[in-house]
Amino acid sequence: MIKSVSKKEMAEIDRKVPEKYCITISRMMENAGYQIADFIRQNIDEEKVTFYAGKGNNGGDALVAARRLHLWDHEVEVVLATEDLDGIRKEELEILENLGVEINLETSEKEYSVAVEGLIGYNLKGNPRSPFDSMISEINEYETVVSIDIASGLEPDTGDRSDTCVRPDYSVTLAASFKGMDEDNSGEIWITDIGVTPEAYEEFRFTGDFFEERSLVKKGLWRVSVLE
Repeated sequence: MIKSVSKKEMAEIDRKVPEKYCITISRMMENAGYQIADFIRQNIDEEKVTFYAGKGNNGGDALVAARRLHLWDHEVEVVLATEDLDGIRKEELEILENLGVEINLETSEKEYSVAVEGLIGYNLKGNPRSPFDSMISEINEYETVVSIDIASGLEPDTGDRSDTCVRPDYSVTLAASFKGMDEDNSGEIWITDIGVTPEAYEEFRFTGDFFEERSLVKKGLWRVSVLE
């Protein structure tokens, strides 16, 4: 049986990996962005992609992925939920601006067919508010939608959708999938290696050797050993 994590367990992983194993958030964000961009390059036959980014870590992952695809000669647009970014997210935005990537606020000005969203993440409480609700509605109009880690508006433990929720074709989860995710609410689920150590996985009673052969694994092929 595939081992998935709860919101509480994922929060502990996010806390312990930088604190105990000295793998920084910025390093994991770089790994996540690379993996998301590589997933799109390998699985989606489209050279033009719009990225929707919130102010949290998933938004930072989206910005890194946009940079990577831009460097791989894709046409990318970034749509921000807010310009009030800080830390590594602000740095990533400045890099994209220096590279000449088009940046828009709250709504897209392109007519691309692929959207990648990192708006909210797994800490949502209640229904998405403005501008997230209108951005989610816009995202759902795309032909192909990829959610980073978890669809914005989806409750990670129960799988319940909020009133406004992204309906992705693919979800590229970071390090592990959530208990409430399934193909109905998350599309095709892929799990990607962002540098979480096997020791950290073992603290949550399952092994991390499923990335030995590849760093991006479709959930149906994800073989996990649950520790006794």
